[in-house]
Amino acid sequence: MDPIFYTESRLKTLKGRAERCCCKYCGGRLEIRQIVFNRYEEARLEIFCIDCNRIEYGVEQDIYNSACYFVDQLHYT
Repeated sequence: MDPIFYTESRLKTLKGRAERCCCKYCGGRLEIRQIVFNRYEEARLEIFCIDCNRIEYGVEQDIYNSACYFVDQLHYT
């Protein structure tokens, strides 16, 4: 098994990312959830979008806002 799942830095990284990032699909709030399909407890924690019900790593809020502006103002599809 990959040793990254045993480190507390992974959990710290996930928490920090969930606080400062948003979902790249809908811009929704992210939270850490325990996903039950993995038999290793440390690997069960993932960032999850509440609004669109996806496992999501997220994107920085500023980047998401810039992309929304680009799509809305320039009508890019």
